Amino acid sequence: MRLLILLAGLAWSADTAVPGRHHARLADFVGTWDIHARFWRRPETAPLESIGTAELCLILGGRFLEQRQEGSHLGKPTSGIGYVGFDSAKRRYVSLWLDDLSTAIMRTEGPPDPSGKTIRTRGTIDDTAAGEPQSIEEVMTLVGPDRFTYEAWIGPSGGKLARIMEIVYSRRRP
Repeated sequence: MRLLILLAGLAWSADTAVPGRHHARLADFVGTWDIHARFWRRPETAPLESIGTAELCLILGGRFLEQRQEGSHLGKPTSGIGYVGFDSAKRRYVSLWLDDLSTAIMRTEGPPDPSGKTIRTRGTIDDTAAGEPQSIEEVMTLVGPDRFTYEAWIGPSGGKLARIMEIVYSRRRP
């Protein structure tokens, strides 16, 4: 029998409230990281490059990975905050990203990868230039204990996606 918890009018089962193996995999991303980012405005152009730092930590009892990132874009300082968690009820990773380059909140989600080394999520974002929603795909890949990558692709809904971003994270050692 499942125990249901009622709080503020919401109900969920106790087995989906406790962090599990997919949450434990988020711990591999915890640390202070130096980042090297490349951004493509169009696939055929050379990327813009920048460097920065990121601090990733587990919050709320290991349920979510929080990222605070500082860097530059087009020569100006920029910062962002992101969250990745595993929604046990949906059995999907969920990602949120906010930064000072936009007023939008990007939300994506996707099923777990059997290898446990990759978190792949998808969603839609508003393309303010075209006035139509765009599909976005994000991929975080754990390359080793001291390195991971983040890649993003974007394109018209139902159309071909083009890579717009690649960030290489290298663990900072004391």
